[in-house]
Amino acid sequence: MLLRRGRALGEVSLDDSSNDHGTEHWKEIADASPDPEISYLQEERARNLSAAMEQLTPGMRAALELRDLLELSTQETARRMGLSVSAVK
Repeated sequence: MLLRRGRALGEVSLDDSSNDHGTEHWKEIADASPDPEISYLQEERARNLSAAMEQLTPGMRAALELRDLLELSTQETARRMGLSVSAVK
C-alpha cells in the first residue's frame, strides 16, 4: 500500500474570519439557488406552452401529450388513440 505523505487536505472553518496571518478575508460560497432570470424564463415558457395547449382541440392535445410529453412513437400514439399513423402525423 502506497501512502501519500504531505498531501493532507487543508480545512478552514467557515466561522473563522481570518487566515494564519491575521488578515481578514472573505470566503466565496456558491449560491445553489437557480438564477432568477433563468427561473423567470422557464416559468414564462411554461405559461406560454400551457396557454397554447389549452387552445388545441382535445384530440390534438392528446396526440401532442402522447407523442411529445410521454415520448411515444407515432405508431404507439396512433394505436392508443385508435387512429391511423397519418392522422396522428
